[in-house]
Amino acid sequence: MKNKIVLFFCLTAFFRITAQNLYDLAPSKKFADYLIKTKQFDLAAIEYERLTFLEPQNDSLKIALINCYSFNKKYDLAIVRLNSFADNPLKLDSTFSNLYAFNLLASKKFDASATFINQSNNLLKSKKEFYKGFTYLFLDEFKKANEFSTPLLSTNELLQPVVLLSSEGLNAKHKSPALAAILSTIVPGTGKIYTGDWKDAIISVITVGFASFQTYRSFNLKGFEKPRGYIYGTLAAGFYIGNIYGSYKSAQRYNKRSLKKVHEKIENTFYITP
Repeated sequence: MKNKIVLFFCLTAFFRITAQNLYDLAPSKKFADYLIKTKQFDLAAIEYERLTFLEPQNDSLKIALINCYSFNKKYDLAIVRLNSFADNPLKLDSTFSNLYAFNLLASKKFDASATFINQSNNLLKSKKEFYKGFTYLFLDEFKKANEFSTPLLSTNELLQPVVLLSSEGLNAKHKSPALAAILSTIVPGTGKIYTGDWKDAIISVITVGFASFQTYRSFNLKGFEKPRGYIYGTLAAGFYIGNIYGSYKSAQRYNKRSLKKVHEKIENTFYITP
């Protein structure tokens, strides 16, 4: 009799807890959605971790959880959680395969993402092409990205940003470091004018010109026996060589700034949604 009474109370407690959990799920989901909308991704992830524990078969909750990590740029965590959804990532369904490919590429794991994209049978063909195109963009292989995506654009509209961004990368303004150095070899400062670095160009003209003038003046007034001319000559040579090297580096900085603008557009486009 005692056993039956204990069993009765245990079952009663179980059903009360279960009913309470079911009752809590709806407001918890609303709260988690609110956290995502307000971009409180850390808190949203905690809430969705709890919800996925309560409903382990609910794929929509799992997707929301992965999105929390992706939007918060915690790509490695997203990958770990996706790996927990299957014993092999290649067995993930289409939706989770897409999230897996996105997070691999977003974390710049290019070799791993390329392997997964090529081997996955569940990742949609259009998505495979999209991720391949963006892989080329991330690696600054704008010509390959353009040649790959342009012929496929008619059948895959997802490639439109790849075509546009690859064209922008190919047409990005570029200054030749070698030409900048040559120009400043001929006339000090002109290499920096070529790269748009007017302030440094003026400084180069003044320093090289002043040191050269003092060298000429010292030798003219004191002759070649006095050290003053040699001192100024050494300074002039140093400023002249520095002007050439500075022009070379100025062109490199110009190209880096130009490329950075393209990269910002690539990342802003790719990271909009997983």
